[in-house]
Amino acid sequence: MQVEEVDVRQILTRASGYLRTVCSHSLQPYRGCSFGRSLCGVGCYVQHNVFVTRGRPWGGFLEVRVDAADAYRRSVARERAWARRRGRFAVFLSSATDPFVPQERRHGVTRSLLEAMVDDPPDELIVQTHS
Repeated sequence: MQVEEVDVRQILTRASGYLRTVCSHSLQPYRGCSFGRSLCGVGCYVQHNVFVTRGRPWGGFLEVRVDAADAYRRSVARERAWARRRGRFAVFLSSATDPFVPQERRHGVTRSLLEAMVDDPPDELIVQTHS
């Protein structure tokens, strides 16, 4: 398992496609999944996304977005205003990875994001997890 800490400029992604029916934004605290195929199996669509995998085998890498909470704080006001012009500010955590991978215990990225949301919450938070 290759684990890499990365910085991100943006953490809230404006929803497109089928996600637009349930939320205004998606938020991924990690890229990749250290569960591999042990939980979601072959049906996991993300493992086939070359933008995410960059040629790496699914289940063999995890990018830890260490400054995710800071990125959320920097952009939440702008993204909330954008979303509310269209309806509500609803965040899907997370559509392309598990927010509670085993490495969360050490890195605490999801926890720090949830703490940031206590101070500046979305109108709705959808959490998808397999853990």
